[in-house]
Amino acid sequence: MLDEIKDDKLDSLIAMDPETSLIESKEAIARQIVRDLPQPCDDLLWGFFRNNYSLKTLADILGKTVGYVKVTKHRCQEKFRRHWNDLAKNLF
Repeated sequence: MLDEIKDDKLDSLIAMDPETSLIESKEAIARQIVRDLPQPCDDLLWGFFRNNYSLKTLADILGKTVGYVKVTKHRCQEKFRRHWNDLAKNLF
């Protein structure tokens, strides 16, 4: 999937295509990275950051404890950061 991002979106990011803003490109890349993360990272990160669900709500949805959700969310954020940083190194 990340190769598709490089081919489709990153060329316009580098070229600063006037039809695709830098913010739109970064958002598209971030969405793709989150989609590519293993479960439950996708659900946790979307639920917490996009839907503003509390840790308690996410725990109820997943049928897990709040402690599990907190630790797993942190690990998922680290995975996201690694993917983002790796991608940034390849771009710039």
